[in-house]
Amino acid sequence: MPLHVQIAEGLLRLISMEGKKAIGKLLPSETDCVEHFGVSRLTVRQAMSSLHSRGIIARRRGRGTFVTGLPLDHDIGRAFEDEMRAGGHNSTVRLLEWKRVPMPEEIAQIFKFEDTSEIYRLRRLRLIDGKIRSLEERYIPTVIGDRISASELNTQSLFTLLRKLTGEKQANMRFVVSVGSADAALAKMLKVPRRTTLVVRKNTCYFHNDRPLMHGTVRFVARNYQFRFNVRMDLTP
Repeated sequence: MPLHVQIAEGLLRLISMEGKKAIGKLLPSETDCVEHFGVSRLTVRQAMSSLHSRGIIARRRGRGTFVTGLPLDHDIGRAFEDEMRAGGHNSTVRLLEWKRVPMPEEIAQIFKFEDTSEIYRLRRLRLIDGKIRSLEERYIPTVIGDRISASELNTQSLFTLLRKLTGEKQANMRFVVSVGSADAALAKMLKVPRRTTLVVRKNTCYFHNDRPLMHGTVRFVARNYQFRFNVRMDLTP
């Protein structure tokens, strides 16, 4: 791993350990970092530039470099909103769309058991501590969607609503994660420059009968987001 990456990740670990208490704190000067790590000034600048591009630090002329934010660390086995609130963040949403739409062809392949040509489409912006972090787009069968109001979607996570409506406490999730970039429309909604790197996470939610209850895509600004998960690995050849 390049030296500047090692230094950036080391500083990020220290910042993350402090949590919210780190925000606003002054980082060591460039000269101090050169002496402490025993590297060149260019290497330190590359490390700091990496953290700056991810929104972790900000440079203030004549004052130094300060911590301004933390990456959102998400255990993919938990509902995003629930985990953000448990971590002390203010998690809110901004509803863009909730309505019945004709069933798109690719979505019909997932909800093939549904005997209707329509499906509910949900589009929301997710805000953490007042900042837009992601765009959520979900498809819900009409038998479920008819029982969900727009006002509920403005205040509750989708998984909370699904638990209430079905009585289920566990769900099987299938994920596909890829990398994309923000086109003009996405960039405007997420308030980022065009071609900003995004983490694109598609997932389908199934309950015990293996019947899909939700399918959708969430697009996160990559520099603000990291996810983790635990798996049981099959070691047989």
